Amino acid sequence: MAKHGNAPRVAVVGRYVAGFENVTYLGDESLHEFHAVVFFASGVANEFRRLGVEPGYTIYNNTIEQIASRVEFAQRRFLQWLSEGHVLVVVLDASLLFPYLTTSEARDGFDLLGPDIETSENLEPYKGQRVRACGGLLKEWEENIHYKFRILDADATPLLEVATAKSQDQHLVGAVRRIGNGHVVLTPPPLFAPGEESRVADYYTYLSSVPALLKRASDDLPNWVNEYCTEDESRVHETIDELDAKIAELNYNIEQCREQLAEFRRAKRLFADYDNGFREAVAEALAVLGFNVVEGPEHHADLVAYDGDVLIAIEVKGLEASAKPNDVSQATRWKADVACALDMDDDDLKADAVMAQYREILGNLGIDTTGLNELPDCKSMIVIGTFRKTPLSDRIPKHDFPDQVVRVCKRTNTCALTGLELFGLAAQVKLQPDQRASMRKALSACSGRFSAPQWHSFISFRPSRDE
Repeated sequence: MAKHGNAPRVAVVGRYVAGFENVTYLGDESLHEFHAVVFFASGVANEFRRLGVEPGYTIYNNTIEQIASRVEFAQRRFLQWLSEGHVLVVVLDASLLFPYLTTSEARDGFDLLGPDIETSENLEPYKGQRVRACGGLLKEWEENIHYKFRILDADATPLLEVATAKSQDQHLVGAVRRIGNGHVVLTPPPLFAPGEESRVADYYTYLSSVPALLKRASDDLPNWVNEYCTEDESRVHETIDELDAKIAELNYNIEQCREQLAEFRRAKRLFADYDNGFREAVAEALAVLGFNVVEGPEHHADLVAYDGDVLIAIEVKGLEASAKPNDVSQATRWKADVACALDMDDDDLKADAVMAQYREILGNLGIDTTGLNELPDCKSMIVIGTFRKTPLSDRIPKHDFPDQVVRVCKRTNTCALTGLELFGLAAQVKLQPDQRASMRKALSACSGRFSAPQWHSFISFRPSRDE
């Protein structure tokens, strides 16, 4: 357990561990009251998510600079505390690099601890579970270790090595490094059987003492004394077990909520994403409204939708500005393609690969052209993610579709709406499913600018919280 009073105290970054206190990676809490900090790289990603950044996704230059500044502050904060004689236990349950894409699609990342503490370059993905304790310090925990990385730092003091390594080279998966007057302990995550959750805190508490144990022989009591308990001690263990069970349930509920938040964030691609992400979001929203939606042929219609009566060829774009007349022109060309595929003879299809793809798409939408007495109506639609880089409160709705674009839409019987407006329609249907049919019919019948509620009616501003 974490120690209190005059004994060393242990804190945790990135995850909840029963018995320990929590501090944040990007925060500014004082670390000096703790003897050791246990660092979970996997959990630190949640702090980036609260800043609106997902691992592996595109980050824009101004955001990169802001986050880089906070990461550098965190690195300095931990390095100063560590150098003064403390212990940082780094749990290698995930890479120490937080990955992202630049606007030019180049891969990059933030090194969470930095080269002065521990860099991701010293770690190599390397999975397994058979380990051997070096020097015997972690002998008790050998069966509970499941490693994910190999440590490439030749200057580190070995703690754990791969038990089945056949080469003469030592494959380290646990080690200790000295930083100033402090130490970094690198460890794989432990895995315990159900009912042994309390051993998690024991394991990390023990690791925080490893640097001291390396300097002197341990004079601790033997482990078997823990098997003999007074009645009062047994009651305390029972209380801890009950509380751990409640914590486990709460953690499960929290994770369920986080999964829901991830789905909400995914839907917001409708007003902030582009290319494939935006197209996928449009297809998902139209499906919520009850349309059957299929992706169109490459370099042709982005999507083709069917409501049971009307076929809709859809042009989809995420833009940094307003819609353009060419967006409408493309949609009307796709509508002509769909209409042609509906009525084309089978012999002609064999000579036209694009039309053959459209005919296959019609089949996927449930339309059998051979058995139709009357062909479905066809229309065009544009769904444009206008001003995708602009916060909602700074957008001006009348700028989304200039008058020239609206006139072309009316002339070509094209329905025009923004991704943000489609987001609102889908959100409203989720709250009021009985409106699904009427909204779907309104979209299918629309010619020109679709009349949709303003975003304030279905979404509100909620400032981000740094915890």
